[in-house]
Amino acid sequence: MKSLFNLFILSVLFIVACNNDESEKEAAPSAAPAIEKKNVVQAAATPSLNGLWELTDIAGIKTGLAKLYPRQKPNLNFDLQSGAVRGSTACNRFLCQVKIEGEKMNFGDPAMTKVACPGDGEKVFLEALKKINSFSIIDSNFLQLRADSLEMMRFSRKL
Repeated sequence: MKSLFNLFILSVLFIVACNNDESEKEAAPSAAPAIEKKNVVQAAATPSLNGLWELTDIAGIKTGLAKLYPRQKPNLNFDLQSGAVRGSTACNRFLCQVKIEGEKMNFGDPAMTKVACPGDGEKVFLEALKKINSFSIIDSNFLQLRADSLEMMRFSRKL
């Protein structure tokens, strides 16, 4: 009886220890290396930026977002405490540093998975991301990423 009780306790501990949050898995790169914490962002400056954002618009495309990203849309998941952004190009997952000072924002070079991607969606997304140097949050639900004063991308908050 005592050994059954011990086995039950060990099973419960094992299940609790192995429990992972599905929302963390959604935008976490599977093969990206860890990044250094040298550009840690002050979370108090822009607390509403933390979390998962999904692309709703991108400048310069003529075919429409649904044709450029037929399966899923790119996303960004900000973790301001570590100064990192995880996300998806709609094909590959990536991880990079982000530097934020006021409304200024710069993304570091991404570490990415290397799945072959059909179409130009990933290329368009990554080229736009390189140009970003400022941002604004609109009504706590929309993230606007700009190159100078030109809106390059818009994202909506995902819960």
